[in-house]
Amino acid sequence: MIYYILALSLYPQDSYEEVMRHLSEGLRWADQFRSTWSVPSKVAIFKARLRLGAEPMKRLYEAVAKPLAVPGDAGAFYRGLRLVAIDGTSLSVADSAENLAHFAKPTTPLGEAAYAKARIVGLLECGTHTIFAANVGPYSTAEQVLAQGVIDQLKPGMLCLGDRGFFSYDLSQQVASTGAQLLWRAKVNYRIETVAELEDGSYLGNVYHHKDRGKRHSMMVRVIPVSHHRR
Repeated sequence: MIYYILALSLYPQDSYEEVMRHLSEGLRWADQFRSTWSVPSKVAIFKARLRLGAEPMKRLYEAVAKPLAVPGDAGAFYRGLRLVAIDGTSLSVADSAENLAHFAKPTTPLGEAAYAKARIVGLLECGTHTIFAANVGPYSTAEQVLAQGVIDQLKPGMLCLGDRGFFSYDLSQQVASTGAQLLWRAKVNYRIETVAELEDGSYLGNVYHHKDRGKRHSMMVRVIPVSHHRR
């Protein structure tokens, strides 16, 4: 069933039975095509998937998911640092009682959404688009919270890119503890205390935790101002 679930992603437009047919035909070489095999019904396949559960697929992903780029691959490295990015997305999940209880349906100005949604935050290798770490939670869970479950997969020698929704004192400190470098956007109203201006127009600044009213523990960052003009 693990091979079958992997095959589902290769044939997303085919029916359950057709995907199983693809898989079984590819494995018939094992007995030199001497035997025949009847494709099980859709109900039988569905029940087999339920028996397998999610844990084996989760463990398989954690065992094999890793950055794949090698030096020389286009867009994969910058000045010797492996380019990775952190980002989030959301996906609709099957309309089952279990999914509704865990993920829930988001609300909109027009009412409740048709399906429950899962929020996903992952680490992606820029050169290969390989998602080598992911954390899934209810749609109501903030991306910064889910990000805490993947940041420990960063390594020294990586440069992690991120949008302004991820920049915070806590997450930046967590990234720093991994030995990776980060280049994240920050909101224009984020308070950064200027320390020293640099010749190229950037400057060094201190960032504080929002609860550190006395400014006792600072984190120094380099700020690169960027002007964005929409046409």
